[in-house]
Amino acid sequence: MKIMVLLSVVYVLLLGVPTQAEPQATQTPAQTPQTKTDEPTHVPFHATQRILWGDEISGKVHDSRYHGGTGLMYQIFGMEPGHVFRHSDRFSTLFLVDGIYYVLSGTFVVSNPETGEAILAHPGELAFLPRDSWNHGFAYGTEPLRVLEYLPLHGRGVIGREKMKGPVKYSQDQWLGRWPAASSEARRSATHRVVGDSDILWRMEGEKTQVLVGIMASTDQITFGKIILLPGQESEVRVHDGVNGMYVEKGEVHVRFPKAMLDQRGQTRWFDAKQEDGVQVPKGMPYQLYNPSKQTTTVVFGVAPSYLPPGAKP
Repeated sequence: MKIMVLLSVVYVLLLGVPTQAEPQATQTPAQTPQTKTDEPTHVPFHATQRILWGDEISGKVHDSRYHGGTGLMYQIFGMEPGHVFRHSDRFSTLFLVDGIYYVLSGTFVVSNPETGEAILAHPGELAFLPRDSWNHGFAYGTEPLRVLEYLPLHGRGVIGREKMKGPVKYSQDQWLGRWPAASSEARRSATHRVVGDSDILWRMEGEKTQVLVGIMASTDQITFGKIILLPGQESEVRVHDGVNGMYVEKGEVHVRFPKAMLDQRGQTRWFDAKQEDGVQVPKGMPYQLYNPSKQTTTVVFGVAPSYLPPGAKP
């Protein structure tokens, strides 16, 4: 019996078992192991799901996934300086949904290989990739690249499987001899866009007690932005008609859930989220933010599909 057990163990080790480091060709964010979507979830960075995306043709990218459940996928991916991801037959980079790349560190060049356009994003800036567009990424700096990625999950699917039309292009020669005179025309025809501090839509949200919120991108599929909390500041109760994936970019935040009763006495749940932690809030669940520290806290968020409360209209 001992020999049979030993042989069984050796068989498993030799053949291997499915792991997060071997994604299948047909895998999409919606097919990965999911976190619960009917209750709030706190995911420290060390507890994220680790996935090695790509193959020898596309290049390989290290993903650290916070959430891949109904409505939203968000994760951090990283590449060493000089590394590139492209697409292959097994690993497509055609987004069928509006994609968000928020740079945490390093220098990120995003190219649309179908049109030849390229954009450059630095830490704190966002690369917005509209639905039905291709993307290749370059870690074009001396520091490791870390990017926070958000994708809304829809019934249509997230990643396209059709082949790209035409050859791969990394430049647009049609603007040569007309630059910068043709810059307005180039911007109108561009697919990818960079959003920096000067492009943010700033809002003071709250009826009696306001907090500073910056919207960096908002479509009918996803709203992405950041909340700035001063030391000791507390937000009013917030609620969205969509799944909310939060990431603590800087500082610390307590996330409270005033409607998530633990017992008949009225005790409620709360999370103590540190820097690099993620917190997922289900669609329609009220929550409140509090900065317990003596430093300013920055919380990045992506809400899909609708940022406004249920029933609210713009």
